[in-house]
Amino acid sequence: MKLQTYFKLSTLFFLHYFIGGSWMITVGAYMLHTLAYNGTEIGMLNSILAAIALGATFLAGVAADKYVSVDKYLTITYILNAFALIAVGSTTSYYPFLIISIFNTILYGPAFSLLNSYAFSNIPEADIKKVFPRIRLWGTIGWIVSGLIVGGFNLDLTNVPFFIGAGVSFFLGIFCFFIPHTPPLRKEASFSLKSMAGIETLKLAYRKDFLVLFISTALIFIPVAWYYFFTNAFLNEINFSNAAAKMTLGQMVELGMLFLMPFILNRFNLKKIIFVGFTIWGLRFFLFTLGIQFNINTFFYAGILIHGFAHTFTSIATQIWLDKNTPHHLRNSIQGLLAVISSGFSQIIGALLAGWVVDYFAMGDGLHNWELIWLIPGVIGLSTAFFFLLTFKSQDTEKM
Repeated sequence: MKLQTYFKLSTLFFLHYFIGGSWMITVGAYMLHTLAYNGTEIGMLNSILAAIALGATFLAGVAADKYVSVDKYLTITYILNAFALIAVGSTTSYYPFLIISIFNTILYGPAFSLLNSYAFSNIPEADIKKVFPRIRLWGTIGWIVSGLIVGGFNLDLTNVPFFIGAGVSFFLGIFCFFIPHTPPLRKEASFSLKSMAGIETLKLAYRKDFLVLFISTALIFIPVAWYYFFTNAFLNEINFSNAAAKMTLGQMVELGMLFLMPFILNRFNLKKIIFVGFTIWGLRFFLFTLGIQFNINTFFYAGILIHGFAHTFTSIATQIWLDKNTPHHLRNSIQGLLAVISSGFSQIIGALLAGWVVDYFAMGDGLHNWELIWLIPGVIGLSTAFFFLLTFKSQDTEKM
């Protein structure tokens, strides 16, 4: 029974991340180079979507803790998301593109955090450190496979990735009929605004160690926005061939790191792991700058490859720490709050700042001074790492 559950969880992660990997990496280049949106328009669009994700993710987490089972929620939203992606891929005008993207964000965005808490709920407590990274790695495999398909068929600058994602999203909605039913741990009989506001979760978030972790996460995901929104556009602009496919190298390293995470988690405490992840996020942007300065592609490859270390160390260790220190009946909403901060507040600031910086350093003829553009997220990333190192002290019983 355990193996059957783990297989379904692995499949769920694989298909969910396949959907995102099919279009999220290339959408920035598609908007910039195919739809001819400028940097400010792209930054504004991404910041609006981040604001929408902020509310949708937190409310979905609270609802899953108190009112509706995660499996039913996922079934409905994945099927509806398939139609939203078809609509996004079928429009080119800026405002229709934005409006439809909002619906896509509401339907697809909350699942990133819900999948984590759903997995934690279906894995025995004693096995989480060993089993969760191995299940989560299938999400990375899904992301890699979709990126290889998009890059291998040179679909980076087309609308086809949206249609690929739509087909998989519809199938995943059907698949969710067969995953384990997981009702809310503290189900409430009637709806109330106070309950949906997540007051209990917000009070927990004000505990000093939670607060420092959330502030650090908010800061580090500002430069992360630079990477996700503009790296593919940057690589295409400097004629780095097969950019989407080569960017999956980072996910391949991530795959290896997820496989090794149980050993790393047993050897090093969570604070050190998170600090290293934050540090690598900052260093990668300096590698891009060095690659431009010396015209050496090795630096670009290195910047892509260390994505696996940065993402895995930051995300997995943070999610596990939150799960260990959160009452079970708040699991969905606290993971949702983490996603709100990383994919909401930080993405709003990061998208606006990145879009403004890209426009500021535009040089005409569609070219940009990327050497200076990448320095800014690099400084933010390293500063955040040392802020976390100096201020975070866990209040749980396990030594951090």
